[in-house]
Amino acid sequence: MRLGVFYAAIFVAMGVHLPFWPVWLKAQGLSDTEVGLVVGVGMGARVIANPLVAHWVERKGQLIYLMRLLAAVSLILCALFAVVNGFWSLLILSATWLAIFTAIMPLGESLTLFTAYARRLDYGRIRLWGSLSFMMASMVGGVLLADHSPAVILWILMIGMVLTLVACLLIEDIVPSTPSSLHSAAFRQVLADSRYWLFLASASLINASHNIYYSFATLHWQRAGISPIVIGGLWAEAVMAEVLLFAFSNTIVAWLRPIGLLILGGGAAMIRWLVLGSSTHLMVLIAAQLLHAFTFGAIHIGAMHFLTCAVPPEASARAQAVYGSVSMGAAVGLATMVAGPLYQALAGQAFHISAGLAVLGSLLAARLYRRWQGELLGS
Repeated sequence: MRLGVFYAAIFVAMGVHLPFWPVWLKAQGLSDTEVGLVVGVGMGARVIANPLVAHWVERKGQLIYLMRLLAAVSLILCALFAVVNGFWSLLILSATWLAIFTAIMPLGESLTLFTAYARRLDYGRIRLWGSLSFMMASMVGGVLLADHSPAVILWILMIGMVLTLVACLLIEDIVPSTPSSLHSAAFRQVLADSRYWLFLASASLINASHNIYYSFATLHWQRAGISPIVIGGLWAEAVMAEVLLFAFSNTIVAWLRPIGLLILGGGAAMIRWLVLGSSTHLMVLIAAQLLHAFTFGAIHIGAMHFLTCAVPPEASARAQAVYGSVSMGAAVGLATMVAGPLYQALAGQAFHISAGLAVLGSLLAARLYRRWQGELLGS
């Protein structure tokens, strides 16, 4: 229950930040290119932060203590957005804040996966509370943005930061401590296995294909005349589809296997980005947003189950951190920095570039599907 509360809390912030942060940045006077850079550098900052945090946990333990510390610092940094302005100041503050805030999630994921397997719980049914929270936050954000200035986005984000800190104070640490030498040896074996890198490359490309969507979908739809309330509903609909997949995640994983979910997600992403790049008709957008269940949900569930099944428990925290740093950090960050110039030059057609990334990711996942049959990496 407390882990469900953690996901619900942290996704309040994410449910406002992801769809509406570019709108807030535009209101600060930034250009499309500058918005893409601020968002991209922020996402890429986790490349440095996540491995450092995982290394701390492996050497000293104190997972819950570190989650609480990161949540407290994140709250303070987020409050500074109220007094900071200008491109370079926002760029530096965004990178620092997101490096610290996004480091909380891999620790929470590692704790949840360990708890789920130790107590025979369904990971997806714990994680879906985060998706439901994201959906509600994006809907509320859209409604408030329709009647208020973009300044309201920052205040909702602050509420999410406070809730995250409270949730971190409530959860308990049940992960047993293991000598750091065992952590290091197990992780070196994982790194030496080419299948781990094949997994990272596949997931990174498919996750990076969301670059235009995360950075410019809201602005793109606003320019097409769609109201903030409807845009919030489109984001919420996508997450609702994701929730339905999470609710049946164990059954779906048993049927398709973790890597099968990566292949499915990559194929769905190709279709979704081609559609979003070709039309802003509302009914078309509603249909395309349902594919989020696969382009994000299937990828996330597949990746989490692969890391749990293929990585020894003593290497889990660092493997999670590297996955977050590379797939959700470096890859998404670089792709998002490129998203600004691409969208400025191509507008909606930039989504078609994203479709190409998804195809490449699917092809690599298909190769991994043939090479991994459920055994531990490095064995």
